[in-house]
Amino acid sequence: MARPLSDKDRLVLAQALKQVGLNWQEIFREGDYCASNYFDLFTEIWLRQGEPVYKTDCYRFMPGISSQTAKKYLQHAIARGYLLESDNPQDKRSKLITMSPELKAIMERSYDLTAHELRKALTGQQPTDS
Repeated sequence: MARPLSDKDRLVLAQALKQVGLNWQEIFREGDYCASNYFDLFTEIWLRQGEPVYKTDCYRFMPGISSQTAKKYLQHAIARGYLLESDNPQDKRSKLITMSPELKAIMERSYDLTAHELRKALTGQQPTDS
């Protein structure tokens, strides 16, 4: 079992996580893309490393909201061009979703900033003030 963190360690970690959220908001300044549901959706798709995802599976990537609301989020991201929708060559009744190159670059920038903040927290450096 891992040792409990000290209050100072928890404080540093909380500040780093707060900065991660602020970095996400800075990267996705426009519209509602800084919402946690987009974070969940985009992260799940990014984790597939370019493999297409069934459109209907994308709704499950946003826990805590109804499938109707998830559909709206997904359609909004498709309309913006962050996500690309295509026909499924194996099943004409379904659609596939992939990440646009633009979104992939944005996500990688976000992960780079996140790694930087967490590395600072783990090495005892003071996280960026906000």
